[in-house]
Amino acid sequence: MKNLFSVEGRVIVITGATGILGSSMVEHFAEQGAKVVILGRNREAGERLEKAAREAGGEAMFLECNVLDKSMLEQNYQDIMAAYGRIDVLINGAGGNQAAATVAPDKTIFDLDVEAVRQVVDLNLFGIEFKWYIIGYGAEQGGVSYFT
Repeated sequence: MKNLFSVEGRVIVITGATGILGSSMVEHFAEQGAKVVILGRNREAGERLEKAAREAGGEAMFLECNVLDKSMLEQNYQDIMAAYGRIDVLINGAGGNQAAATVAPDKTIFDLDVEAVRQVVDLNLFGIEFKWYIIGYGAEQGGVSYFT
């Protein structure tokens, strides 16, 4: 029986791929024979992941990406389409928090750094919105209607 959950040959795009969770996903999917697109801000980590994924038997491409930069996301999408012609899976791994945007046990809400909160909201809200608008819309036009 064919493996119903095989990702072999699938084009899997992972944002935040240079982080802890994202890098683990890159390694796993590469070992399974996927074509992994590594999107992240950390060039050194991304290039290291790209090399490791290839050594694990997968195909990989690192693209520097800031999910808050629409023009960068548009370029990422164009590069992905030029290399693979499609996106099968889009995983939203970008996001995070900052210590200054949380209320420590010895602080109150009035001690929050408003700019830090704004940065966290931008990353976790608009970072998702921009990805879906540019990469997700483009992938949907190619026939993908389900994203992980």
